[in-house]
Amino acid sequence: MKLLNLRTLTLAAMLLALAAAAHAGGGMGTRLPDIEVNSLSGDPIRIHPGGGEPLLVIFWNSWCANCRRELPALAESLQSMEPGSLRVLAVNTGINDAREKALGYWKRSGFPFPSGYDEGFRLTTDMAVMGVPLILLVDAEGVVRYRQASLPEDLEARVKQLKRPRPGG
Repeated sequence: MKLLNLRTLTLAAMLLALAAAAHAGGGMGTRLPDIEVNSLSGDPIRIHPGGGEPLLVIFWNSWCANCRRELPALAESLQSMEPGSLRVLAVNTGINDAREKALGYWKRSGFPFPSGYDEGFRLTTDMAVMGVPLILLVDAEGVVRYRQASLPEDLEARVKQLKRPRPGG
């Protein structure tokens, strides 16, 4: 009987955590809150989602093998896209990853987009990041339209769909 109660409680806790993540900042269909994080070198980064252009946020860590696959893939995808068609921010969660180590990896990689470092895990917690990589694709109005562990194969087409229609066009 105690084992059944423990399983029921564990399942209930998991369902509550999933429900909380769905309604947290960064949940599918929710408006992404403003992002404030320091860069890997310590300078402030502030992004207001919904500024008229789509936004991609990727949470990563230098020790994460899948992150080391997704970050270069993202950099490569950006090369074929119209310049300025997608704002990108990478955020190192800081979980088991020292700022210096993350900065070293970032400098060696030469990615063409900024990266923040989530000192104290505030943004990671607010966005209900349960694992890395986590990729959020946000439309021109600031609403999360994609939340997965890998880039969509049709990233460029999705970005075009997420752009705000221009008046008269």
